[in-house]
Amino acid sequence: MRLRAFYYRYFQTRYFNKLLLMYIGIIVTVILLLGNFVTRNVNEMLIRKEIKFNDIVLLNMTDYFNAQIKMVKVILQQAYLDAYASDDIFYFLENDMDSLTYLEKKPIFDSFFFEQFSRSKDIVNIYVHKKLDDRVYQYSKATIADNFPVAQFKYPNLLVEGASKASGIVIQAAYSPHFFNAEPNGLVYSLSIPIKRKGSSANIGTLVVELDPQGFGDILNRLDKESVNQILVLLNGNEVIYDSTDRYYNTAYPYADQLKGPTVDIGNHRSLVSTAVTGHPRVSISVLVPLDSILRKTEDIRRTIYTLTLASIAVCIALILISSSAFSRKVKVVVNAMKDFRHGDVTKRIPVKKASDEIDQIAIGFNKMSAELSEYIERVYLSEIERQNAELDKKNLELRQKSIELSALQARINPHFLYNTLEAIRMKALSAKEPSIADMIYILSDLFRSSLSAKYVVTLEEELTNAELYMQLFGIRYRENIAFEAQAEPSILDYGVIKHILQPILENYTIHGYRPGDSDNKVKLRAVREDADVVIAIQDNGKGIPPDRLTEINGRLDGDRPDNGPGGMGLPNVHGRLQLVFGERYGLKLESIAGLGTSVTVRVPIVSTKELKEHVESIDRR
Repeated sequence: MRLRAFYYRYFQTRYFNKLLLMYIGIIVTVILLLGNFVTRNVNEMLIRKEIKFNDIVLLNMTDYFNAQIKMVKVILQQAYLDAYASDDIFYFLENDMDSLTYLEKKPIFDSFFFEQFSRSKDIVNIYVHKKLDDRVYQYSKATIADNFPVAQFKYPNLLVEGASKASGIVIQAAYSPHFFNAEPNGLVYSLSIPIKRKGSSANIGTLVVELDPQGFGDILNRLDKESVNQILVLLNGNEVIYDSTDRYYNTAYPYADQLKGPTVDIGNHRSLVSTAVTGHPRVSISVLVPLDSILRKTEDIRRTIYTLTLASIAVCIALILISSSAFSRKVKVVVNAMKDFRHGDVTKRIPVKKASDEIDQIAIGFNKMSAELSEYIERVYLSEIERQNAELDKKNLELRQKSIELSALQARINPHFLYNTLEAIRMKALSAKEPSIADMIYILSDLFRSSLSAKYVVTLEEELTNAELYMQLFGIRYRENIAFEAQAEPSILDYGVIKHILQPILENYTIHGYRPGDSDNKVKLRAVREDADVVIAIQDNGKGIPPDRLTEINGRLDGDRPDNGPGGMGLPNVHGRLQLVFGERYGLKLESIAGLGTSVTVRVPIVSTKELKEHVESIDRR
């Protein structure tokens, strides 16, 4: 009843309130639909991003496992081909030996297998089974060589049967090793391969290499992503080689049948599944991502949308009550005046303080109707002409403004066309499963957008971001054989600098300092405050600069020698721009040792972006 009375009082006979109520319904509906659309798209974006990351994880882990299989094959292959040790190794395996011969051959045999630990840090133990005397020779990083009868070996199933004619890799899931050189309770998985007599298919022994499954975990850590993903490496579908959660070792994985689908239900939780088959057909790698962990990231968005919806409803109701009250009072005054006029009181006037809305316009029109007809027609006619002229002038002004906006838009067509083209190429690379190419195009697009920006002054944070983007692009190109580290004191990130003072320095390193054949290329960037200056140090471990070339470059920086190098973005150009803007006290300082690396120091004064922009503009006006 109260709701009905409220509706009748405030809406039934009030058109303006009905209109506002309709607007409330439209606003609430639009906000809810928009919120649902945004939430759904964010969820889909996060899922696509997670799937993309999972593909990267699978690719890296598959490559890693295939490399381990290849490594074991290479160890055996080297035993056959090693010019120094091969004859002694196979003589040791194929013959009974007296003590003197044993003392002669055994050190060479031991030395060869000890050397194989250098191939991978994940090798835990190496066992060689000699079929002739049924003994197992063990090699470990932490112990000397040992040997014992097969009967004492905890896992005789790792050894290939003597009658077997197979020559491929035999894989065993995770188990506690016969001897672990670091952690007594650790786990290993093994790769076994039969040792054949030279020129024959008969087995004379078995090579067993035990590997630490944590090597798979190290790959995930190197990808540098906080993740709640579960990584599973399974043998024969349900035997666990590696489990990132450590829950299913030495047991059959209970959800193996569900890993073939796009999702798997584990307990009360559903997870996305991505699975890849390695170079060994019986080994698969799966990445599981709980959907709950993805959807939790959108809770803040949903909460914000609901808050905005409730706030919009509250504001609209308040506006209805306030505007309705003022609107009703003004309408009543007009209605009463019209009643008096209808009863013959042509002198009735409606007081109007300020023509601020349609009701005031009605009141003004009513008052004009009370004047003499001739004066009214003349006044209305002139007013109409003036209004039309004003509207014509306004339309002309709007047309000129639209023309200016159109010219500005046309000037931006080409850059935007290039952005869109780069994005189309990036999406094509993603669809072709080339994420590194897509990343390069994405970074290139950002760098291009920054280059086209008309801003001459940026914050130090923006300049560091552009530098990191450039090094990311270069790192992708050379398959991450370069490490880039950037550190800056938070208190100086908002200070102003001249745009593109760091990229030429980094570009100079990529052209002249980078060592393509090495994987330990490093570039460190550090920005600190020193008194009233900001000092940016860029140091690399590259090729360095020969002394005569270093002297020539420093001479060009000091202005003692002409700049015969390429113009535009060279080091002398950056140095000259800094000294032009800030004075001779500032600029670049270059130090280098040939073969060890180069250090470039950039010194600029502490100044806000606003002050620096005004200073640069004052230089341009001179």
